[in-house]
Amino acid sequence: MKGRAAAVGLLLTALLMPAVAAAAPADYDIRIHRAKEGDNLFDLAARYRVAGGWPRLQKMNNVRDVYRIPVGTALRIPVRASVPGAVAAVSAFRGEALLVRGKVETPVTLAAKVIEGDGLRTGANSFISLALADGSQVTVPSNSRLKVARLRRDPRRNIVDQQFVLDEGDFEARAAPVRARASRFQVRTPVAVAAVRGTDFRIGFDSASSGGKAEVMDGAVGVTGRAGEVRIPATFGTLASPKGVVPPIPLLPAPALSRAGDRFVTAALAGAKAWQFDVARDAAFVDRVERVEGEKPEARFAALPSGDYFVRASAIDDKGLVGLPAVVAVKLLGEDAVTAVSACPAAVSCLQFRLPVAARAGGNRLVIARDVERKDVVFDRAGLDGDALTVVGLAPGRYVWWLFPAGVDEATAHPQVFDLLGAR
Repeated sequence: MKGRAAAVGLLLTALLMPAVAAAAPADYDIRIHRAKEGDNLFDLAARYRVAGGWPRLQKMNNVRDVYRIPVGTALRIPVRASVPGAVAAVSAFRGEALLVRGKVETPVTLAAKVIEGDGLRTGANSFISLALADGSQVTVPSNSRLKVARLRRDPRRNIVDQQFVLDEGDFEARAAPVRARASRFQVRTPVAVAAVRGTDFRIGFDSASSGGKAEVMDGAVGVTGRAGEVRIPATFGTLASPKGVVPPIPLLPAPALSRAGDRFVTAALAGAKAWQFDVARDAAFVDRVERVEGEKPEARFAALPSGDYFVRASAIDDKGLVGLPAVVAVKLLGEDAVTAVSACPAAVSCLQFRLPVAARAGGNRLVIARDVERKDVVFDRAGLDGDALTVVGLAPGRYVWWLFPAGVDEATAHPQVFDLLGAR
């Protein structure tokens, strides 16, 4: 089965990047564009800025009618290669978190640079979070192996090319909205390829069963397997195998999450076979502390230092797909409370929001409101820089928040919801 999966992985790579050396000079990449209704070679040549224009596309793809291209036709597009040299930075980590460069493994450090060709490996109850140059955030959870296959950027044309290979475990990302059509954010496993254009999603692969999965919280992901591409919209997931990718499957909804003493408890949810709980120091779950999974709809976390935390819970269905999350913010007061709360009083909330790398130069805006329509805004600040911002003094209740990177249409930003619980 593993050999078969590997063969499928090679097949997918060949489909995505066929005959690069023969079809284009070394300073060009080949992109695959699947024709849509109304596509023609004139528009495609202009959109991708093809040197040689539409005649080159016609010759490369043996297209007879440049005006009428059958929908679904895979067209090879020569795109000028972006230059290697873009880097990612480790924004947070925990536990057995290793950087693999060549044949050498070293423990990661905060702000360590990750470059094209590097690998990342995590052990049990561990994670690594990366900040990418375009503002995207990537997290490698426990027991995972990831390779950074491509990490390139062309600042002049605002194009990024970011490709990852997941060999084992899970991959989570909040991808920045794509600003140029030629940009690419792609995650490959031995059984499928996920193409992303600005979204919040998770990818998983189990080498023992040769099974893969994708879960989309916001936006959409195109998952391509042996039988073709399946588009997965928000709140849906899919399963992948060497045979192909199944149609979209609805994810379980976010459960009701509350606190009962030292436990976090969810209400019963139809279809839930297991539960996943995460705790982090920030609203975007960049700096995670612990993950608990099990059949019971509750979690107790190990003794945590006093402070403000975010806790989220998701139900897992009988196919292994992790559902939509419920998030609460809470202040935990432990035995160290006397010294720990001096920077933030016990009765006051101090909530941390991490800022994307690409937005730190200015124009980054954080908005917190009590409603998704933003009629009752309680915090609104632009021009933010630095690694993070702490918002102090929010009262208990439900909040919706948005982080608007500079130069991005605010209408495309996905609202995040959390319930701020009172201190106990």
